[in-house]
Amino acid sequence: MDAQMWRATFRCVRKEDAVSPVIGSILMIAVTVALAAILWVIVSAMMDPGEEPPENIVVLQQERVSQPDATHYDTSYSVIVVRSNNKYMISELSFAIQGSHGSLLTDATFSFNDADGNSYVSEGDVLQVQGMHDDYKAGTVKLFSRGTMIGQQSIGW
Repeated sequence: MDAQMWRATFRCVRKEDAVSPVIGSILMIAVTVALAAILWVIVSAMMDPGEEPPENIVVLQQERVSQPDATHYDTSYSVIVVRSNNKYMISELSFAIQGSHGSLLTDATFSFNDADGNSYVSEGDVLQVQGMHDDYKAGTVKLFSRGTMIGQQSIGW
């Protein structure tokens, strides 16, 4: 093989194996963007905290119900602190129990005793929950005023 033919062969191989710098840059950017998107999907799935409860502005303390007809699972929650300048009317309260897996548990009944008779949530008032069973274990009692959560307490027996 003479030198001229060798040079021509070498040039052809070189031209066929190489990618232009513009196409190479575009491919590198595309790969980087694709990897960043995959990483974002993975990380964002881990960052989803679900429902973030606000700071409790009504602090509840769980106590056993001592009435003669109370079952093992009947529980009361005393309001021990109200950390708010807002006054929450008892007539605007609602209650919910969220199970340990996030589901809403609905077969318990709630009653709220306004201890001082002022029609507002205040220290010494009592929320009584009846009809709970073992499914409620490790759940959370949530207290709402006009649809905004103002307090919560874990269920512990």
